[in-house]
Amino acid sequence: MSEQVFHCFPQLPLELREAIWRCCLPYRTREADFPLAEAFFMEAEGDDPSTYPMPCDLYETTRANGRPPLITRVCYEARKVAQESGSLPPVTLSDTYVRALVWRTGCMNHHAWRDPARDTVHLHHQDCVDIVMGISSTGSPVEHLARNICDTEVVQDFHRSTSGGSLMALYMDSSFDFVAGHFYEEPVTLAPGEVELPLSPDVLRDRDVLKRFPSWLVVIRIIIVHQNVEAAAATGMFGLLCDSWVQTIDVAEDEKITIYYDLAASCEAKQEVTVGQDFRRESASSWAKRLGNLVSSTYRDNALVQTMRPAIMFRLCTRACNHLPERPKRSMPTILRGGKAFQVNRPARKWTAELMQ
Repeated sequence: MSEQVFHCFPQLPLELREAIWRCCLPYRTREADFPLAEAFFMEAEGDDPSTYPMPCDLYETTRANGRPPLITRVCYEARKVAQESGSLPPVTLSDTYVRALVWRTGCMNHHAWRDPARDTVHLHHQDCVDIVMGISSTGSPVEHLARNICDTEVVQDFHRSTSGGSLMALYMDSSFDFVAGHFYEEPVTLAPGEVELPLSPDVLRDRDVLKRFPSWLVVIRIIIVHQNVEAAAATGMFGLLCDSWVQTIDVAEDEKITIYYDLAASCEAKQEVTVGQDFRRESASSWAKRLGNLVSSTYRDNALVQTMRPAIMFRLCTRACNHLPERPKRSMPTILRGGKAFQVNRPARKWTAELMQ
């Protein structure tokens, strides 16, 4: 028998076994909507999404991250513990539920596992994407995000219930260069004689909603880690049981960010890829300054600037969707010498010179 198996586990008291199962439950970034790779990775307006190469389609990660936790498939006892605070929404959504939504769009993630005690809710939405992708959208996505956050606060401890969720920098301004990370080097200032236009009702509404929470994470970059499940599980970086495939990390956690960056870069270096990701780093203070300029320009509220913290989202993808197929290995040249065939693994000019002797 394996020495790593704890054979006495069934003999532990029920309360202790349940406590151990609870420790195995993942803390996840629950995505309110599906991310659209075309919105994040196209370099310029007018590019054809069907032909432009992208490092990942992002879909598989969202789907896997929304599955029930791994312990729900272990045994009845573990599944019961997971269902204390988590559940899957119904397969078919009722008309009453749909009408009650304050925001409706074609890429909403309705059927992901929800655990209010452990989830942090994230919004991928960008207004510009609806137009480009032809997706119909009505209502307020930020209000939808806020309501999801409030739902998660029902059973959370107080120190966790005071935090907000996360959203994309692209939501605040579609001119943000998501791939290169360039935006708002300096605060936007008016030219002499230029009059500042009033904020739109939608922006004012979003500002009021965002100010309800004392802190937000704003994702300024997405990095894909292409790795198989077994190797990813061994790192322990995507949940204890590798069932938390989306990690949103504050850029202030420099050591943690470095570990994830190094993992993503090492996975990409092992094989030729269709599109190489940009692994260049910037300091936390540089990102905070740029984000502050962006928030100040968009919402014109310095108090709101203090609640926004830049973050990087790391996503595990096990499909290796950006890897080029391995090239077939070339067979070694074969020569005849003395009536016998020999495979040669030395440079051609060497064995040719020997053959000529």
